[in-house]
Amino acid sequence: MILEDARMTGLVPDDVLIVASVPPDSNEPQIASPTTSIDAGDTLTVYSDRGADPAVTDIFGLFGEYR
Repeated sequence: MILEDARMTGLVPDDVLIVASVPPDSNEPQIASPTTSIDAGDTLTVYSDRGADPAVTDIFGLFGEYR
């Protein structure tokens, strides 16, 4: 899914900024843009007004780690 679609569908809230992604087969971060594709297994650098809030971390599969 590309970031623009994730934002438009509400998957990524407006107060969450995905800064970079690193695919599992790479060590090189990719600076995120609206056309950046994110896939399962990618490591993301994310900034949020809410910090490590479950409403943010659960989007990315970190269920319960920050509760």
